Amino acid sequence: MTKPRYGPRYGPELGTNPRSVVGHCQKVVRRGRPQFSLCAVKIVGALALIALAGLPPKAVAEIAPKAAPTQAVAQHQLKSNIVTRGEMVVLGDLFTNAGPAAEIAVVTAPKPGESVYVKTSVIEDSAEAGGMEWRSPPGISRVLVTREGTPVPLNTIIEAVREEFHRRDPEDSFKIDIKSEKATLYVPLGADPTVVVEGLDHEIRNSNFTARLYLPGAIPGDQRVKLPGQARIMREIPVLAHHVAVGDVITEDDLRWIEMAADRMGQGVIHGAYEIIGQSPRRSIKPGKPVRFRDVQKPLLVTKGSLIKVIVQTPYMQISTTGKAMDSGAHGDAIRIQNTTSRQIVQAVVEARNRAYVPTASGFSKAIQ
Repeated sequence: MTKPRYGPRYGPELGTNPRSVVGHCQKVVRRGRPQFSLCAVKIVGALALIALAGLPPKAVAEIAPKAAPTQAVAQHQLKSNIVTRGEMVVLGDLFTNAGPAAEIAVVTAPKPGESVYVKTSVIEDSAEAGGMEWRSPPGISRVLVTREGTPVPLNTIIEAVREEFHRRDPEDSFKIDIKSEKATLYVPLGADPTVVVEGLDHEIRNSNFTARLYLPGAIPGDQRVKLPGQARIMREIPVLAHHVAVGDVITEDDLRWIEMAADRMGQGVIHGAYEIIGQSPRRSIKPGKPVRFRDVQKPLLVTKGSLIKVIVQTPYMQISTTGKAMDSGAHGDAIRIQNTTSRQIVQAVVEARNRAYVPTASGFSKAIQ
């Protein structure tokens, strides 16, 4: 027959000493171990030995196993939301009423803002060391413990990085985006959440950077952190504040200013208000969107096909006549004008709405004949 294998805590090495057997089984009962049935057999044998030895009833009562104090167990309940603030997780963090054992350490606390699982067997050992009668509920082998911390505001990090970029390039404005799952940093409660930028690795080609940060208030080992991000150069550009009809003249009141990343503007975007004011939309322009040079033109003062006044100036006289515009034109544009009588074509310069002048004497005869 194969001999049964016993664990080191409840095997036959306990011997036949009744007090040893019963003392061990008391611990088994308190811990709720599955070897309770084996202990029951041992206790029966131990009591038989006691009877044979003729021990008095009082001695039997002293060494007999006592039932687990269910009332004491009920007093110590695990908290539903376990949070610690210090560097160690103590019994007071875990239980609603740890009493004098509240300051007994169980495990090292996680980093501020992080969580860790703690085995209930470890909690049982610490509770027993503190004189607490507690055993873990059935089916629960570990509990989650979170350490509180002071979050470092994301804006604090962004502003620190922006200031470093501005120190390097005072002429430009930068938009900073942090691209990291660990963008939220923590320091212990009550610690200073100051951020110092120790260095920047910047790739101008794609605007990516890596910031090397120093957090004086963080716990040792976590004071230096690297965070990736993007730093885009921003430009202020004028855009239409509202709809301006095609042909209308754009004024300063029609504009507002926005910031836009320089690498997203593309070619031909107008940067100065003076390049828009006095112009007219060539086509419909959406308010708030960048305005390109191809979107605007000088306001048309003469429309193709319209009858306009043509002025012919000589050193001795000024003659005016009526002609038909063969082209549309803005102020200062040279357009073709047809004499309505002779059908002759002359070049004229637009100077006002529906008005143009012939700049040379060579066109004099064509304009008036």
